[in-house]
Amino acid sequence: EDPEVFIRSLATRGALGGLSRSAADVVRILDAWGADVVLIETVGVGQDELEVTRAAHTTLVVMAPGMGDGIQAIKAGILEVADVFAVNKADRDGADATVRDLELMIALGQGISGSSKVKGHMGSMGFVSSHEAHDGWVPPIVRCVATQNQGIEPVVGGLAAHYAWLRSTPEGGLRVEQRLREQMYNEMRQALVEAAVREIHDDIERALSEVARRETDPYTACERLVTLFKQGRGG
Repeated sequence: EDPEVFIRSLATRGALGGLSRSAADVVRILDAWGADVVLIETVGVGQDELEVTRAAHTTLVVMAPGMGDGIQAIKAGILEVADVFAVNKADRDGADATVRDLELMIALGQGISGSSKVKGHMGSMGFVSSHEAHDGWVPPIVRCVATQNQGIEPVVGGLAAHYAWLRSTPEGGLRVEQRLREQMYNEMRQALVEAAVREIHDDIERALSEVARRETDPYTACERLVTLFKQGRGG
């Protein structure tokens, strides 16, 4: 136990995105309280379950060799949103292959050819690559063995480097702005839906019945409901 660490478990309760609906609110409360660092652990993400990217400044994707994580990451689109990759259990067979797969996918995603410069090294722990890119952030790949407390400092270093990039570069500033914009849009969507349900509840129920009877389609019904809500003619 560490008196300087507070841990709060939140049930997802069926929420999509790998996070509970209240997770973002809890993060804001901890931030307002003055927490230096807030870590969010997801239940694991699948296709389109990447809500954590909207709640966190930096997304760390942890992968392990020999578990098909590379293929799953490609399917889930994780490679597009990861800011730092950690290859855990790096002392096991297959770790080098996992690193190579990630390097290849990052290079392809960044449009970097095989002849591009690669900075870094293939050491047993620490940063193993950092591709030069013309613009934007390129996710570093870090090896670690969590059970032996090996490679933890490089992982923390990767997270710190990304946070510094967010704060010190125009590209990083734009990414922060986009994240805040998405958060505001989500709050607005929720508030508007709740307001519409209150104001045109009867119209919504009638539209649901019409769609169920196949007298209209969901798209047409939604367009009509939006028009009614905007005009304030519910009832």
